[in-house]
Amino acid sequence: MVDQDFQETVAFLKADPRERIASIPCHSCDPLAYLTGKRVLWGSHSAGYEKLESWFPVIRQRVPDVLDAYGVSLLLIDRQYVNPDDLRLDGDFRQILERGRFVLMERSGSRELAR
Repeated sequence: MVDQDFQETVAFLKADPRERIASIPCHSCDPLAYLTGKRVLWGSHSAGYEKLESWFPVIRQRVPDVLDAYGVSLLLIDRQYVNPDDLRLDGDFRQILERGRFVLMERSGSRELAR
């Protein structure tokens, strides 16, 4: 999974000052967290999945609402998993990076929460 496109996306994210990232699909979250050193919307490793039930294993709320709840402004999408248009992201999202199958979206106007 760590191909050249993913490595270039990771390099971009490492240089970005924002600390919180979400990824669709979730299976890229662990390498993303490890390689970037950022906080990734994933986990609950021993705390229970109920903390993430709006996000995993099935997205149950609008993506913008979930990201706002966790103070996340960056969303990495693997187009081999889902077409970004099918997520029905509101007009506040804009693409800031595209590398092969990976698209990085930024939610304008969102603020990372200090936690």
